[in-house]
Amino acid sequence: MLQCLINITIIQVTPYTDANGKSIARTEVFTFDFCHSFEIHSSWQSLSDTAVIEFPKNVYVRSEYNNQVLWGESTTPDKTTGYTNAGGFGSAGVSKAPLFMRGDEVYINAGYSYISNVNSDGSLQYANTSNTLFHGFISSVESKSNLRIHCEDYMWLLKQTTMPCKTYTAPDNDISDVLNDIMVASNKAHDDFLIYYNTGGFTLSVDNLDTGNETAADVLNKLKKILPSLAFYFRYGELRGGGIVYYPGDQHSTGTDTNGKPTYQTFNFQKNIISDELHYSLHADIKVAANCYSVNSKQGSSQNKMGGKQYFTSRVQTTVGVPKDADANAYEYYNFYFKDVTDTDDLTKKGQTYLNRYQYDGYRGNFTTFGLPFIEHGNIITITDNLLPERNGNYMVKGVNYSYGTNRGLRQNIDLHFRTDNVSEDILEQGM
Repeated sequence: MLQCLINITIIQVTPYTDANGKSIARTEVFTFDFCHSFEIHSSWQSLSDTAVIEFPKNVYVRSEYNNQVLWGESTTPDKTTGYTNAGGFGSAGVSKAPLFMRGDEVYINAGYSYISNVNSDGSLQYANTSNTLFHGFISSVESKSNLRIHCEDYMWLLKQTTMPCKTYTAPDNDISDVLNDIMVASNKAHDDFLIYYNTGGFTLSVDNLDTGNETAADVLNKLKKILPSLAFYFRYGELRGGGIVYYPGDQHSTGTDTNGKPTYQTFNFQKNIISDELHYSLHADIKVAANCYSVNSKQGSSQNKMGGKQYFTSRVQTTVGVPKDADANAYEYYNFYFKDVTDTDDLTKKGQTYLNRYQYDGYRGNFTTFGLPFIEHGNIITITDNLLPERNGNYMVKGVNYSYGTNRGLRQNIDLHFRTDNVSEDILEQGM
């Protein structure tokens, strides 16, 4: 039997200024082994992973110093005899700092306690397993029937980081230059929470990108608008950015089979898939195509106004996946971007290779399972069916929504992206 384990840690970070203008340091750490519910959304398609934690009001908690605290809405002018202001919703005369404020650090860990062994005397041994589902910061606190704490991951730091004025031009500037400047600015503004960046070896020239008087997160959004195929997200304190969203180290193989091929965490329709919105379709039934682009920078023979080298850009584009004389409007299109591909035939070959990952016989959609085995986007998983074993296959995970409720326990909703059986190991090892 599995018993849910919930561990939520909130670390006070943000100082509090009372009604008299006095700054009050907030340094306590609160750990909760309960909550009414939480919802976490995690995907590389969104800049931020987000979480909402819901607590009941008017409950006792204990601080790291074992002090008993009764929280709730402010009901008295002084908190020494009444409730502690949990989220800043008290009167102006309240002197004590709120328990939770915007910018406070948050960890959400969850897992199970289970019977690991039955001793010879009949007594039971228990083991615990837990994973960090979310690490980030409070973005807002909402007080309704329950107390709701809204959180964002490390991207919240970039939303509070102002970028210096700068213009990035090709071919002198690469996407790594932008991410490095974001890292430097964020680490200077938030030196208690240092970040670093990783492009996975992806390179792409950045041209005519201006920054200044905007946040680091705004700059990332601007890049995404320029090149929609780019993605930026955090994996813990690592800012990942560029054309690679699936990193080889995230695949999490559990071992190898008799043929030496990697194995992965398995989900079975008759065992641990609770419900699903999956549909199995054949390659011939799915009409997908791609618009492929390559923007290339070249050095010209003339000089610019400053006496330096004059560069110009050329654009090559093509469409793959649409047979001749077919109805182009009947296809679902992807956009693929490449660097320094100057030949249309070469661009067509590269585009078709990328498109092949979306052309497969297999499942599309999402399914709900328990909290174990723990899955993150970028993992590869195996889906099996005892009744239809010919449909077994491996799939890349695009996103995971984690949820917990006192009436339903711990759940994961796993969103599939594409089947990996038909993707060569070389491509998987390079990142996708």
